[in-house]
Amino acid sequence: MANFNRPKNPFPRRVESVDRTTTTAGRPKPPAWLVTVVRLVIILLLAALILLVGRWLYDKAFREADTPAPQPAPTTQPTTPPAEQTPPNQQPSAGNGTRTPTTGELPDSGPGEVLAIFVVASLTAALLHYRRHRRRAT
Repeated sequence: MANFNRPKNPFPRRVESVDRTTTTAGRPKPPAWLVTVVRLVIILLLAALILLVGRWLYDKAFREADTPAPQPAPTTQPTTPPAEQTPPNQQPSAGNGTRTPTTGELPDSGPGEVLAIFVVASLTAALLHYRRHRRRAT
């Protein structure tokens, strides 16, 4: 019977009112939308910085700085004998018998570099995110 007569809360908590419009230093808090916009801008700037640093590192690692840029070959129009010229109302056929030589290597057109930069930037961001939340948990 003693359990029924005990007070409901033997250690009552003293609740203080919390003012959510000011900081602990007494300054007014900025609006939530402004904080969100500033955070978004900072995140985008950091992502761009990570992307540019990754691209710079990739260029330093895989590009040869001493290699001169390839010079474009001079373009010359093939001359055809006057007997084989096409009449003005007909278009010349696409298969005119000239072929470009193939070397067996694919040209470096850039999508691989973009993919590598994306992967490096994504892994870096994931690592930083993991480390930040790991620190918060401890």
